[in-house]
Amino acid sequence: MVSREVKSGQLRKIGSRLYTRNLKEPAERIVQRNLWPLVASYLPGALIADRTALESRPAPDGSAFVIADHKREIAMPGVTLRPRKGPPPLASDRPFIGTLRSRRPLASNTRIYHVRAGNWVREHRGIYRLMRFPEPGRPDLILWMLWSRDRSDQPTGVYSHQTALSFHELTDTNPARLDLTVPTSFRRGTPIPKVLRLRRGDVPLEDRDAQFGVPVTNALRTILDVWKEGSLPQADLRAAFREAVKRGAITKTQILTRQKDSEWAPLLGEIRKGNK
Repeated sequence: MVSREVKSGQLRKIGSRLYTRNLKEPAERIVQRNLWPLVASYLPGALIADRTALESRPAPDGSAFVIADHKREIAMPGVTLRPRKGPPPLASDRPFIGTLRSRRPLASNTRIYHVRAGNWVREHRGIYRLMRFPEPGRPDLILWMLWSRDRSDQPTGVYSHQTALSFHELTDTNPARLDLTVPTSFRRGTPIPKVLRLRRGDVPLEDRDAQFGVPVTNALRTILDVWKEGSLPQADLRAAFREAVKRGAITKTQILTRQKDSEWAPLLGEIRKGNK
C-alpha cells in the first residue's frame, strides 16, 4: 500500500519508515515542525538529554541527544538523533511531549554560585541561561514557555492563536504580543508580563506541533481558535485553511476527527463553506 502510493506520487519518503503527503515543503522543514512527535515515534520513552535538554532544540549540526535503549543513530533531513545509554529515570525528570521526558541538567540550589561565576545569566525570575552556550533562534519563546511552569515546575504553555498562525506562515499579521495558552488551573502570584496575551484552555497532544523548540498549536487548531475569537477577517482564515491543506499542514484525518467533535465541528463547517 505505501509503496504503491509512493510510486503514484501520493506519498514521498523523507526518512527511514518516514513518509509524508506534503509533496511541496522541504523535508527539513517538515521534520523541524514535527521533530518531537517524530522522536517519540522512533524512540518511545526516550529522555531528552545533554545539550538538547538545555536548549530544547537540536545543535547547529542537527544533533539531538537522547537517552534511549537504541544503539544506532537515526538520520532525518536536517536532524540526527544520537541515542546513548544513561542513568534510569529520575524523579526530577520533566514530562516533555508524548512519551518523552527531559532531564533537568543542573540542580537549582547551585544558581547563586553559577550567577556569581558568570556561568549563568538571569533572564527572568527563576529562569537562567547558560552563558557559554549560544542562544537559540528565538530565546524569547523558550523564556516564556519556562515562565509558564506550574507548581510541579513543569512548563504548561502552548503558543497559539495569532502567534501560532504567524509561526505556520499562514498570515501576514505580526502580533505585537505572544499568544500563550495555559491550563485553566494555571496560577501565578506575579503580574503577567506585558509581552504575553494569556489564554486559558486545554490543548491535547494531538493538537500540538513543535516550532523553534517550543510547543505550538497545529495549523488546524490554530485556525479554529482564531476563527472562534473573531480576531481576524474570516476571508483571511479561509485562505489560511486552503493554504494549510495544500501544504499538507492540515490532513484529511485531522479534518475527519474534528467533524466528529461537537465543540469544533460547527466552526470547521463555517470555515469550509467558503472553500467549496
